[in-house]
Amino acid sequence: MHSSQPPNLQGNGYHEEADLGKYWAVLRRRWLPSSLMFLLIAVPAALFAINQKPTYQADGKLLFRKKDTGLSLLIDSSRNQRVGELEALNSLNTPVDTEAQVIQTLPLVEQALAQQPLRDAKGDPLRPADVIKQLKAKGIKGTDVVAVSYQHGEAEAASKFVNALMNVYLEHNRQVNQNEASAAKRFILKQLPLTESKLLQAEAALQNFKEQNNVVVLQEESVSAVKKLAGIDEQISQVRTQLSDTVARGQSLQTKLGVDEPSAIALNAVSQSPDVQQVLEEYRKTQAELVTQQTRYKSPHPAITSLERRIAALDRLLSSRLARVLEGNSRLNTQNLQIDTLKAKLIADMVNGAVVRQGLSSQLRTLYNTRANYQNRANILPQLEKQQQDLDRQVDTLKSDYEALTQRLQAVTIAETQNPGNARIASLAVIPDSPRSLRRWLILGGGLTAASLMFLITAFGLDLRDSVIRSVKDLRQELPYPFLGMVPRLRLGGPIWKPGAGAAQLVRSNPLGREVFRLLQTNLKFFTENQSTRSLVITSALAKEGKSTIVANLAQTLGQLGDRVLVIDADLHNPSQHLIWDIRNDLGLSNFLSKNQEKPTVIAASSNVDILPAGISREDPLTLISSLQMEWLINDLSQQYDWVLVDAPPLLVSDALNLSKMVDGIVLVARPGSIDTGSASVVREMLQNSGQRVVGVVANAVPEAQHPSSYLRRTADYYYRQPDRSRLTPR
Repeated sequence: MHSSQPPNLQGNGYHEEADLGKYWAVLRRRWLPSSLMFLLIAVPAALFAINQKPTYQADGKLLFRKKDTGLSLLIDSSRNQRVGELEALNSLNTPVDTEAQVIQTLPLVEQALAQQPLRDAKGDPLRPADVIKQLKAKGIKGTDVVAVSYQHGEAEAASKFVNALMNVYLEHNRQVNQNEASAAKRFILKQLPLTESKLLQAEAALQNFKEQNNVVVLQEESVSAVKKLAGIDEQISQVRTQLSDTVARGQSLQTKLGVDEPSAIALNAVSQSPDVQQVLEEYRKTQAELVTQQTRYKSPHPAITSLERRIAALDRLLSSRLARVLEGNSRLNTQNLQIDTLKAKLIADMVNGAVVRQGLSSQLRTLYNTRANYQNRANILPQLEKQQQDLDRQVDTLKSDYEALTQRLQAVTIAETQNPGNARIASLAVIPDSPRSLRRWLILGGGLTAASLMFLITAFGLDLRDSVIRSVKDLRQELPYPFLGMVPRLRLGGPIWKPGAGAAQLVRSNPLGREVFRLLQTNLKFFTENQSTRSLVITSALAKEGKSTIVANLAQTLGQLGDRVLVIDADLHNPSQHLIWDIRNDLGLSNFLSKNQEKPTVIAASSNVDILPAGISREDPLTLISSLQMEWLINDLSQQYDWVLVDAPPLLVSDALNLSKMVDGIVLVARPGSIDTGSASVVREMLQNSGQRVVGVVANAVPEAQHPSSYLRRTADYYYRQPDRSRLTPR
């Protein structure tokens, strides 16, 4: 029974080392050019640092305090800002940081240099721009202190310059604040008359508004108007009720008396007139007497005639007096004047009702007019109130501005006469005792850092431009075929084999080599387990990749395990198997294929291993390799051996592909550090187009640092470790 997976301890299933190992390998490969670049930067930096002359740093400190300045006096105190307080424009910096930058400005440095000149090592005056490069002013975090420092070759000159610069700044600060105070005073004196004039105009406008609109207190007037409108509405309701009652009563009396209202008024007036009543009484008596006399006498009796003339005279007198009482508008006759007491009373009530109705109607009209007047006033009150609020606001604003300007004028006058500076020297710069060495170390550290970066950039830059495959991981990516194993670069102190040293020196003389090739043959058998006869072409992409050595040692390993192996040296361009096995090469494969021999000359190299050398022929190698006789030879020899290993030319030579058609498969040998990505791509494409079966890939001469399997490393340590002889002695 065969297992489903090959016992490959160095191929499938292993994990590559961490990327750090890969990076370390890159640095080891490129150490020489990278080291040159490192030295190219590090050495000048070190020399420059060593040649730096000693410098002295003088330090002084300025303390800032809050004090009135001209511009701050113009700030309204109602905005919760303190007069004279240093303020920043944003929260990312502080006023102290701003003043620190002012200290380093060119005008202040020039003034300080005028008081305390500085010279360089040659004795020439330093330029202000050069001084600013060595000058530092920085606010101390959490304080209102600015530290001022300057580095110079002379300690005393450095301290004097710092003190001079601080004094120049203090004078500058005082002058700036004083100028600001003077400018503020001029501004206030200019604004005061204008503000006062505007205030008087606003107050006059407010007074005119109140007089024109009869305004006292608009808010109280609004409340009063609402109350009065409600009272008038209530009175209107009451009067209307009374009027309705009076009208109904008058209509009822008209119906009962049968007279209209004018007649009732006239009757009432007549009943109230004594003259009319006197004549009317005399008229009634005369008529009564006439009636009595008519019962006695007949007309024209003198008594009757006299009474009739008297009645006619009374009638004329009554009509005259009625006309005078009723002013000629009466439609009454003498008969209508005859009313009783009850009717007279009802007529009087009817007349009184008419008078009351007229009074109520007049009162109702008056109430409606009054209500309309109050309603019109109430409607314009909101507009009047808004106008008054605007006028009041203008007056209040101007009054506030005027009072503020008056107060600021007093304050700015005081600030102008006193010392307005808001900074003082907290600590004078003293002469430093010892020079600073930090600059030298910074230059050296910066140079070493830059050199290290250049070392890495050079190493990885060269490696990126290099197309050579350096690691097994990259090799497997470029050649995606079954991985049979790898042969490490062993600790032999020389080449794998030496000409004339005998057959397969590696396998015979190195125990780790035997173990590696045993693993290789195990994997090879696994991948060819379904074939009774195994014939393989072993080739490579390029020359010098060690394929011939792999063939020889693999054959030796198979022979030691009991398999009969034939090695055919088919690299007619550059044969090497006769050198490896130290055998003759005058007769061989080329002689047989060129028909100079009837049978090929097979030489027994070691136990179970035979060699068919390349031989010597002047014919074209491709013609010989492509012949039918070559195909017949491989088929015939495959019947006689367990393994037929054909050492073929590199794949970039056409012989290898022709040979691959005659065997069971191809084994590709690749050497990291020799093959490049371009060659690997060409080989991969050639194999894909030819349709040949690739059994697998063998990585040859792999450095120990690239061993991805801990098994190989521990196996190497096991085989190379010297035994402890002291433990072999029995106790």
